[in-house]
Amino acid sequence: MSRLTENQAKKIDVMNPDAQAAQLGSSLKETQDYAPVIISYDITADATDAPTAFVAPFAMRIVDIIVWAKATVGGGAITPQKGSDAMCTAIACAADGAVTHMSAGAVVANAARLTLAAGDAVKVDAANAADRGTVTFIGIRV
Repeated sequence: MSRLTENQAKKIDVMNPDAQAAQLGSSLKETQDYAPVIISYDITADATDAPTAFVAPFAMRIVDIIVWAKATVGGGAITPQKGSDAMCTAIACAADGAVTHMSAGAVVANAARLTLAAGDAVKVDAANAADRGTVTFIGIRV
């Protein structure tokens, strides 16, 4: 994910009179700084070995993690991890169709675990081999 450079923003601004009047390029550049970042990862196979969901493309802070269960598995749960550290308490993934947000629970969801540097790997560790679902990470640039 690349951002507009200053020169690219200026080129967009002068493409036509309307873009120039609206300062479209500058607006796009600013929007990139403040827009939420949403990354989804589908668990379609055994994820008990904590596969990498994504590698942070830039510094960001995760503000929510949502699990949408796509199978019914007793005790199903997904633990998002920054490296090998849990980012929050395991998120339920037990009832097909259920949607559950992260919570602090027994594992404190703290700033250090939810703040990513560019290049940090985020993993999803399933409690059971049959756990299936979509894990969605919502973040903001920092």
